[in-house]
Amino acid sequence: MKTLLHIVLFTLFFGIQSQSQIIINEFQPETNTIELKNIGNTTVDVSSYEACSFPEYNAMDELTLVSGTLLMAPGDITVVQGHAMGVADDELGLYTMPSYTNPDAMLDYVEWGSSGHQRSTVAVAAGIWNTNDFLEFFPLADETYMWDGLGDAPSNWFADPDTFGAENEAPQEECAGGTVSTADGETAVDVIVGDGTADVIEFEAEGGVGSYSFVVTDNDGEILAVLEGNSNDFEGAGEGVCRLYGAGYFGGLSAAVGTDITAATADSCFSLSSNFVEITRTPTSVEENVLLSLNVWPNPAIDLVNVQVPSAMRGGVLNVINLQGQIILTQQANKLLEQMNLESLSSGHYILELISSAGIARSHIQK
Repeated sequence: MKTLLHIVLFTLFFGIQSQSQIIINEFQPETNTIELKNIGNTTVDVSSYEACSFPEYNAMDELTLVSGTLLMAPGDITVVQGHAMGVADDELGLYTMPSYTNPDAMLDYVEWGSSGHQRSTVAVAAGIWNTNDFLEFFPLADETYMWDGLGDAPSNWFADPDTFGAENEAPQEECAGGTVSTADGETAVDVIVGDGTADVIEFEAEGGVGSYSFVVTDNDGEILAVLEGNSNDFEGAGEGVCRLYGAGYFGGLSAAVGTDITAATADSCFSLSSNFVEITRTPTSVEENVLLSLNVWPNPAIDLVNVQVPSAMRGGVLNVINLQGQIILTQQANKLLEQMNLESLSSGHYILELISSAGIARSHIQK
């Protein structure tokens, strides 16, 4: 009895596991053609599987087999013809059995032209469709509806010339970096840094396509920062020249601080702007702010950095500033040799600033 129970449970489990791997891969309402694909790792007999476009129902073995086989091995693609579908507005569900209101029997579903067809609530209950979703586009005469293999949303369907009996090839998204400038249309800007006045520059991109980010590099192309928005305060950046690029992309952006801009990439598509904005940062005169250079070591640092405090500036305040001009660490400089703990900082470039009544001293540091 125990052995028989194990066999029954195994059969039920195997049946459920094998059923869930058959999907609608492509279909063409105009010619009543459906393509199925086995995306699992076991062989499945789909001869009794049902296509439903309410009120039309057909088992697979009732339809004309155009290509493939109804005993589908892993990776197999099977094409059948003869299931009537509405061209402008309809639904297509795939079932393991003629139990059309049972979510457990539904394997796949799609609707087009409008939402709310007879079996859409079953698909929602099965977790393979969302309420109010539907395909809002229509294929041309020589095209079909194709699944991109990535999800169950309308965005995972596209129209292309039919590939019945073969793999679908989703169209590649094209991104563009376009061109960049300041909000005033400039591509070269001079700012005075170290005078205590914010030097916020807003940037714009023209012709950018996809997700978009602005990337700051030094004059040699080493990435200093990836901006969170479209502006940056350069007041705390110190003297020097940097560049601002734009990047259009799809998927996750990979642009690590400290790497060259030419090594930046993204999961799907990446395109760098065809130009850059050059920002020249000029410090105020020493007479105005007594701007000095700090002696710090080691540099690059791991966790601790030593700071030699000029005697005239003892009692001042030490600040660590990121490349967006934000103070992220601060401490008093009461000794001639101070240590700052950088353990909480992520790897990158920073400005170490000492401010006292005697003036301002700065140094670039890297962790």
